[in-house]
Amino acid sequence: MPLVRVTLRKGRSSEFLRDAGNAIHEALVAQANVPQDDRFQIFDEVEADRLIAHPSYGGVERSENLMIIEITLNAGRTVEIKKNLSRTSPRDWNGPSTCGPTTSWSIWSR
Repeated sequence: MPLVRVTLRKGRSSEFLRDAGNAIHEALVAQANVPQDDRFQIFDEVEADRLIAHPSYGGVERSENLMIIEITLNAGRTVEIKKNLSRTSPRDWNGPSTCGPTTSWSIWSR
């Protein structure tokens, strides 16, 4: 069972949150072999000054629309699966995928 936690600045519409949740889940189903009905997501909306991220760290430009997505997966997902997930992320999505020990997580952004 993957658990998805999305942190973003306040002010997005319910429709945007639904669409983002759908896109994240579709990526998990397509890239990480997650069953269609295995969907658990938490959206945390925070004040703008509570989400701090360097706007160009690692040569990646980030806007005020940044979303940090944390995906916790059961052990056994390969590095290739996590790389595939990272390739599906739009520029303003940034997040770690955790699975087992800390050596098995990555931070990705586009």
